[in-house]
Amino acid sequence: MAFLKNPKFWSMLALVASLACIAAMLATLSSFRSGSGTLSFGEAGQQLRTLVQVGVGVSILALVSLVISRKDKMSLIISSIAALIILIPVVGAIALNPDQINPPAAPAGPPQAATAGMAAPGGAPAGAGRTPPLNDISTDTQDPPLFSAVAPLRPESSNTLEYPANGPEIQQQLFPDIAPIISELDAGAAFDRAVAVAEKKRWEIVAQDPSTGIIEAVSTTMFFGFKDDVVIRVRPSGSGSIVDIRSHSRVGRGDRGKNAERVRGFIEDF
Repeated sequence: MAFLKNPKFWSMLALVASLACIAAMLATLSSFRSGSGTLSFGEAGQQLRTLVQVGVGVSILALVSLVISRKDKMSLIISSIAALIILIPVVGAIALNPDQINPPAAPAGPPQAATAGMAAPGGAPAGAGRTPPLNDISTDTQDPPLFSAVAPLRPESSNTLEYPANGPEIQQQLFPDIAPIISELDAGAAFDRAVAVAEKKRWEIVAQDPSTGIIEAVSTTMFFGFKDDVVIRVRPSGSGSIVDIRSHSRVGRGDRGKNAERVRGFIEDF
């Protein structure tokens, strides 16, 4: 058992474990993002959560090997490489919340009502931190902007583009603060600003038509590569304009508030 006291053994073990864990993460992401169908939405989420947990253990192993290898230069270098390889993606995955890949379970009963305009404890908007059984958020729930140009880009397995019948009720209960933008800018200037905000957010603009006031774009998440569709509508209102935005997830029954977050971000930047 003398090899257990050898720093080279621990440093190489940490390096191999780090490389294996990262390879497994990349394989899972590649399988899910390719749309090959080998992994379902929920299965990919479960695998990634498990691999992140394993990665935490491997990170501890790498840090322990650093301590053991402090008197052996080569082992110390190998341990440092192992720690960097595993710590960076694991910390990044935790920060980006891999749980978001899992579709939340359907609600057991009707959602609890929230008082419009009231803030949740701690000052967060009502609905913050909850998982809405909704993957389609619009500033106008009675006449939501319609998707057109993005439709051909969506995989066959994507969610329907029809706005859900219970969307207005659920959104009002969970995100009562989301409402149309009433702008003093005329429709032309508001349209230009909406395009600029979309570009600033690095959304892929699929179509923009000043004559109809419609902008369609695709927003891709950083870690998992989810593609969510966005449509912006600018309409004249007196000397000003009304700007609406709708954000819709291609996959999953719920979105853990991501679409509401995207809509709020656009409103704030506009």
